[in-house]
Amino acid sequence: MVTEIKFSKIKSKIFPLVIVFVFFVVLAVLPFLFLWAGFWAKDVQCRISLQKKSVQTSVFVFQKVYTRNSILPLLVLTGDYSTAIKYFEQLEKLGAMNTSNASIAVYSYMKMKDYDNALKYAEIINDKSRLVQIYLIKKEYAKAGNIIDELMSKDSVKVSTYYYKSELLNQEGKTDDALYYVQKALSISPAYVDALYLKSALLAKTGRIKESNEILSKAKHLESYRENIYK
Repeated sequence: MVTEIKFSKIKSKIFPLVIVFVFFVVLAVLPFLFLWAGFWAKDVQCRISLQKKSVQTSVFVFQKVYTRNSILPLLVLTGDYSTAIKYFEQLEKLGAMNTSNASIAVYSYMKMKDYDNALKYAEIINDKSRLVQIYLIKKEYAKAGNIIDELMSKDSVKVSTYYYKSELLNQEGKTDDALYYVQKALSISPAYVDALYLKSALLAKTGRIKESNEILSKAKHLESYRENIYK
């Protein structure tokens, strides 16, 4: 009888602790279950929905950081730039900003035409390519030109640098030189959609309308194909 009473007392003390322990285990694991399910989902929208649930059910800081960083690339691929920015700003408040998520934020800000914030974070992470793009958009051609010259002086020049050089020359009215550099970009990456659009515009400027329309049609086809992949 005494033993039963002691056992009952012990059980009454342990049971609430077990409940609390199980509760915290569920809190700790639940976001990662949604994230794991999202990784295996075949439908893109289903994947996004599950990964958003992983963000919403995150309670602890490590969960909030991991789940938000995990979903950012998918949000950008599907064009949900406003949500990508929201999650990035939350990461920044958590002190979890890094080069990777800031780079995604810069791209998202640019897509939302918030060039001031795009410039701010591009400068923080010293993303030369994005800085050139932003300076070109803001018509700060001298600044863009300085960075392009720096990038062109490297031993290995990226295809995007040739594109930016062409865009800068186009803005300066040097159509023939611009065509040279955009063609150089396309010789390396024939499916470079932005370069195709630029080449089409440059050809139209020189009166080569038929060629311009052919290039334009190719650019639109590639862009449409890319968009449909993530629908």
